Amino acid sequence: MNNMSKKKAIIIAIIVVILLAIAFLYFGSINNKSKENTKNNQTKENTKNFTMQDVVDKNTGDIHSWEKTLDKKETEIKNILKNNIKYINDYYEAYKDSVSYISKYGFLYEVPSKKYITSEDLKGFDNVDNKNLDNSVLFLFLKPSDLKSFAKMDIPDSQNLELFDAYESKEGFYVMDKNEHFKIVNKDVFYDILNRYDISYSNPEKVEKNSSSYNSIVSILKQKTKFNEIDVRYLYQDRDYAVAIISPKKNPANICEYILERYSSNQYKIVVDNYQNNFYYKSYINNIVPDLNMNLVPNYNAYNSESKINISLNNIIEKMKEEKYISKSDLPVIFQNSLGNFAYFEFKSGKKILAYRNANDWEFNNISSFEETVSLMRSYEDDPPIIILKQY
Repeated sequence: MNNMSKKKAIIIAIIVVILLAIAFLYFGSINNKSKENTKNNQTKENTKNFTMQDVVDKNTGDIHSWEKTLDKKETEIKNILKNNIKYINDYYEAYKDSVSYISKYGFLYEVPSKKYITSEDLKGFDNVDNKNLDNSVLFLFLKPSDLKSFAKMDIPDSQNLELFDAYESKEGFYVMDKNEHFKIVNKDVFYDILNRYDISYSNPEKVEKNSSSYNSIVSILKQKTKFNEIDVRYLYQDRDYAVAIISPKKNPANICEYILERYSSNQYKIVVDNYQNNFYYKSYINNIVPDLNMNLVPNYNAYNSESKINISLNNIIEKMKEEKYISKSDLPVIFQNSLGNFAYFEFKSGKKILAYRNANDWEFNNISSFEETVSLMRSYEDDPPIIILKQY
């Protein structure tokens, strides 16, 4: 190859390299822009402004058909809230002694029917003018102290749950109490207040026997009750709370029920004392700790259980002997009690038996674990009295 040819080849090679470099820079720039746009879109999605519907969907599912009408004037909104706060308070006062209500995610919730109370429930109620009802109104069940502290609302600093109604506008949420105290609450502040009633974090779990949590809770309850020895009937916890049901040894009818706040991995303090003394125990508990997941609390309460729980069960023991479920080697009975259609027995031999009264006859089941027994009881009845069991 002559010198001229060599020079041409070198020039061509340089041109090719330059073109490749230009192409690399060009397409690389497009790719980077594409990645940047994707990242920006993700950021927008992650930092979007939450609406009330987002909070409702995230925390509660469908409370009601949310109707946004953000362009109403303040005087109109005040008039709507004034009518509705009166209606909801009258409604609540009329039924609170016969129906259990709680605050669920900060909203008024009826326990028996498992529903949130909305304007639809007020239709036809005494002195309610249906034309003044508005599906955009939210009925809140909050501690006034939270609204006073976080929203600077000019109301008494009460720790007891009270009713409020709220209406979303462009400026924020208009909130009113039963005395018609009124405040426009910034949306972020409003959501922060609702988050104080959030229970979505909760993951109930059994407290393992002889764990540090178990030992700490048992020690606290012994000090509280002055019982030398106790039977732990039920003990579950989540991140923030533990629910404990106990009785003194040899007296299973004396059931005591407690809620403890968990403020470190194995440090607790009693926040609800002897809730078995209250018929509407869920309302009683919720008024004190509205952020407690009520799924931690057994559905069957021990209200007046001392007169209902039977510990003289010789007739059932004799029937178990007749049907060969137990023998002399299993005796004596070391734990026994009955409530409703159920009876539970533990024997010195280690045998455990759940009995169920079907019509006038008793069915007997050998069981091995607390969880198995609870499942079996629920196969008989929807809300069985699991408080008759011993978890350990």
